[in-house]
Amino acid sequence: MNTRALLVRDLFGSALDLPATERPAFLREACGEDASLLSEVADLLATTPTDDFLEPPELSEVLPPRPPSTLGPYQIDQQLGTNLFLGRDPTTGRRARIELLLTSANHHDLGLMQFVRQAHGASHLASRVPVPVREHGHCGDQLWVAMEHVLGPSLAEELQLQDPSHPGPRVLPPCTDPAWLPNLAALTTQLATALGQAHRLGLAHGELSPTCILLEGPAQPRLLGFGFAALRGTVATAHDDIRALGALVATMLALAPPSPGNALLDQLRQIAERSQRKGNQGYPSMHDLLLDLQPAAPSPPTAGRLRGWPKRRSPPAN
Repeated sequence: MNTRALLVRDLFGSALDLPATERPAFLREACGEDASLLSEVADLLATTPTDDFLEPPELSEVLPPRPPSTLGPYQIDQQLGTNLFLGRDPTTGRRARIELLLTSANHHDLGLMQFVRQAHGASHLASRVPVPVREHGHCGDQLWVAMEHVLGPSLAEELQLQDPSHPGPRVLPPCTDPAWLPNLAALTTQLATALGQAHRLGLAHGELSPTCILLEGPAQPRLLGFGFAALRGTVATAHDDIRALGALVATMLALAPPSPGNALLDQLRQIAERSQRKGNQGYPSMHDLLLDLQPAAPSPPTAGRLRGWPKRRSPPAN
């Protein structure tokens, strides 16, 4: 019996030992995001006679809802994840990444206004890192958001591939490769540049994490989710983004093997540490983080500076 079959058997047996009214909550917790596992166990329970068959468990509560066939002008071609779809506009043929947001804040007018402002502003930055929001609308009591369809894995998926037990094609170099640290510096520079431009316009992301960063190439990040924090009732600040970017750098540095005397490693570690400090010990702005990061990043592939790349301030005269 394979591992999957053993897991199904164990969950089925555990659920069967519970009162019918407790099974839905148990399955939701035990199966987590694995909708197929949940459905498989629920199907077994639904076809198993029990002493309380006159009051069958409402297993439909734990089964994932069927994906919609359309959202706004988009036909749904594929479900990419929980509440995440690939859609296509049949009139233009344009494809879009569509996310359903299921929070009660969807009905909060101020949150929706802030979302529109943040998403619109981020779509017009000089940097192409932010993934633009094309349109949004409501499907019943749920808000759907259609974004540019970006080909490439998330940074979270790429970091999982750094585990030798997950062999497969990678966008990022292996963490043991000499290119890991230079690539991390370039990736961080691209993200910091885009976030710095947003901050100068009074915008902030507020939910920066590996799951909302897609990779078109080793140092070509695309950032999802500008404005989503407002929909969840969170007031995002520039310092939230600085701390989150520093935490991201620290996470990726932790994968690199020890390298005593490596100047780039030391520099990135100092940036990650300073980003977590508050007050005068931390970074006043993303611009200041970029000033520390600039010498660490490799030259951009095209002539001139990256758009939004800050010039280093001259030291004050004595």
